Amino acid sequence: MAVVGGLLLLPAQAWAGPEALPGGDAGTTAAQDPTAAVTPEASPSARRAEQWYETGEYAGPTYNCVGQYYEELGRAWAGWFGEIGVTPTTNQLYYVKAGWGVSGFPCGSGGARVHVEMVLPAYTKLAISQQNPVHCFYDGLNSDFHEIPNDCPQNPGTGWNGGPSFDPPGEAAWPTATGTLFEIWVPVKTTQPLNGIAPPDGQPCNTCLYVGAWMIDGNNSPWVYPKIPIYVAGSGGPAPDPSVNYPAPATGSLQYNTGLQMVTARLYANIFTEGTGGTAQFEMGNKEGEYNTQGEVINIPTGGNWQAYEDWGMNPGHLYHWRLCYKPTGGSKTCGADQTVNAPPETGIAAVKIKKPKRKATFFPSATGVPNMTTTFECRMDKGKFKPCESGEEGVTYSKLSKGKHTFSVRAVDQDGHADATPAKESFKL
Repeated sequence: MAVVGGLLLLPAQAWAGPEALPGGDAGTTAAQDPTAAVTPEASPSARRAEQWYETGEYAGPTYNCVGQYYEELGRAWAGWFGEIGVTPTTNQLYYVKAGWGVSGFPCGSGGARVHVEMVLPAYTKLAISQQNPVHCFYDGLNSDFHEIPNDCPQNPGTGWNGGPSFDPPGEAAWPTATGTLFEIWVPVKTTQPLNGIAPPDGQPCNTCLYVGAWMIDGNNSPWVYPKIPIYVAGSGGPAPDPSVNYPAPATGSLQYNTGLQMVTARLYANIFTEGTGGTAQFEMGNKEGEYNTQGEVINIPTGGNWQAYEDWGMNPGHLYHWRLCYKPTGGSKTCGADQTVNAPPETGIAAVKIKKPKRKATFFPSATGVPNMTTTFECRMDKGKFKPCESGEEGVTYSKLSKGKHTFSVRAVDQDGHADATPAKESFKL
């Protein structure tokens, strides 16, 4: 572990992709014939390998009637498949997938019913046939992951979000018991290249596969929408060059490190090596194009597509620019597009005014916010809930307080919704 230029650098890693599924020897065939299928081997006995690229989102909460508390209802994920060292090309069949699982215990149901939809990327259509069907898998409470061919939908309907929906034949949703998992693999073809880059959150992603999972639990029945950008190379020309892009989201796990007074963020990036090997490095700086701090050198093995990550410590209340660069052995460095990460602000209390006879207290919060970005505050007194509070020249005032000890807490929130994980506190006695 080292601190360089105000940034905390933790060991960088590269791995072949989370929650991955195995592929056969289709990579050689695909390289010879760009119209051949790039297909995963439908074998639930070996679910972990490097060819699936996935991202997931949690759904919830649901209310646990037994324990009388709220908990996450479950999780859904989206993914696409590319052979080792070979990405799908235009007009080539490849697979996308939707997956979900229920982990919470909704009131009286023992699980949930899950309706599943997809919204395909631009220029992408279904390619379902007898030779390349939809595959469905189930991991039950008393069974391992196995294919369920009889109830797997081969004729999808139209979902509420405009894409195909994949409910079991004759049913409106999948019965999903607590502790079980499902996956649906769907063959598709794309007629134009996709760059695999997701725009900032809140903007439409034309290169992304969206999965919509409606988890009906008899209580909140939340929707969850995981998305993942897809990379499809052009065909008919020279082999594509190595490239770098990013999953969505590319920044995760923002945590405040009290020991070092820093916010730690995990940065992610995808490296499409196209059969090469080499090294990669994350780079970070204060401006786009000016990356004055480099992370650890990450060795990238030959013949695979990889996802790399590194944990960075940042000063609170600052906006940073970052990217990942990949240099194949004997080749030129290629870098992904500029990314930004906003470290949540650090909160303070500039002044306090206590008027004991009137049982009145006024506080003046402060924050180290990102310049040109709006910072707001949330306050609470004692063990109440955090609520928005305005801190102008008059401060934040509480009147008619009870006699005794009190604790005022305040946290700054940036315009992206990132709240200071360590609120400022002031204890006093009336």
